[in-house]
Amino acid sequence: MEQILAQRQKQQLLLSPQLQQAIHILQLPFIELKNLIEQEVENNPCLEVYKPEPQSQTGPIKDNRYTNFPLSDSIIESENNMQVKQITLQEHLLRQMRLTFQHERDLRIGELIIGSLDERGYLMIAADEIAGIVNAEVETIEAIITIIQTFDPVGCAFRNIKECLLAQLRFKGRQSSLIYKIVELYLEDLANKRCALIAKQLNVDLEEIKSAAKEISLLEPNPARNFSYVDKSVYIIPDIIVDSGGEGSYKVSLNEDEPFFLRVNNFYKSVLARKNISDKERDFIRERISAGQNFIKCIQMRKETIKRLAEYLVKFQEEFLDKGREYLKPLTFKQVAQEIGRDESTVCRAVNNKYMDTPQGIFRLKDLFSSQVNGTGDTQAISSASIKERIRILVENEDKVNPLSDEDLLKQLHLENLKLSRRTIAKYRTQLKILPSYLRKA
Repeated sequence: MEQILAQRQKQQLLLSPQLQQAIHILQLPFIELKNLIEQEVENNPCLEVYKPEPQSQTGPIKDNRYTNFPLSDSIIESENNMQVKQITLQEHLLRQMRLTFQHERDLRIGELIIGSLDERGYLMIAADEIAGIVNAEVETIEAIITIIQTFDPVGCAFRNIKECLLAQLRFKGRQSSLIYKIVELYLEDLANKRCALIAKQLNVDLEEIKSAAKEISLLEPNPARNFSYVDKSVYIIPDIIVDSGGEGSYKVSLNEDEPFFLRVNNFYKSVLARKNISDKERDFIRERISAGQNFIKCIQMRKETIKRLAEYLVKFQEEFLDKGREYLKPLTFKQVAQEIGRDESTVCRAVNNKYMDTPQGIFRLKDLFSSQVNGTGDTQAISSASIKERIRILVENEDKVNPLSDEDLLKQLHLENLKLSRRTIAKYRTQLKILPSYLRKA
């Protein structure tokens, strides 16, 4: 075979170290950023913390909030006990990811996927949506998701309980077993205790189904159980504070304290002017000053991006802040990116693991984003989060002796001019962790 030497042009996105640092700092939540700043000040003698001039009493001054956060609900209603934060599922998966992937693009996609897992470890964002954010092929996204699904603990990054349990059975080599077939085809029937029906469908003895059901109950439907997401409370600090300014307006401020105010120490700048220092010392000081200036610039860029993002969210979701979750409007990363003049992937990073303290409680920023559900008649399109809140309220106020079925919920929402299918109602009810009506009956 003849060998041919040829040149080929190839476009490749290379991120400078400064840009990589800016991206890393942007996606850090408050407490991790604070730790990074303290570490940077300790390692760089040219950086110093200064005390800013006190703001007037009319300014948005507020103490840092140390909050006890019930993760079963996005609204934080109490500020009680402080707890030491154990390792999160995301941290555990990110460590494995960094040992697996080498390319910057794959790492960036992996971070977005892992950051989109819910408190159980399930993937809550579609591959095509991720592809749109990072400008990659859907096949590439699916390939990276598949690799992450092999990480410990088994069952993470799948989209529902069936996929999660099947993955655990494949890991155990049980693809050809009766238990695998039951999970694959009859999981809903099993959940509703229709063992006799399953036995008839599979033409096996009822006792075999009951035995398989016991084995299935030993599988883990919540892969994140042993990580901090599962704790009923996690020690967090909000990045953004929203205060009511009166007359229906809101003031947005970032949660900052002493370590956030940095500058380059003037002493080291003056040392550079001296003639009695060596070239090696001069180069070291210049390099440390430059590193400090870049670090300060990254902190400022993060501040500006998050402030602009928060101000837009507060303005757009003002009705939600006034009246509650039922009034949350549909909103996407793409919409926000266009409005605040940032890239969609930048918005995604800025939102990740950030919290906002509002008059309605403390929320994850991503809870203020929601997909759209179309209304009928004169009703405008509303968010899926609003629909879920309406379902939650209807169930909360139902007759406990005759609880509302999915069909009853569907009829009620149709009366409110909302286009929904029974399947969608069931999906939202499941996401709210509300049992079927026959299991709620008093």
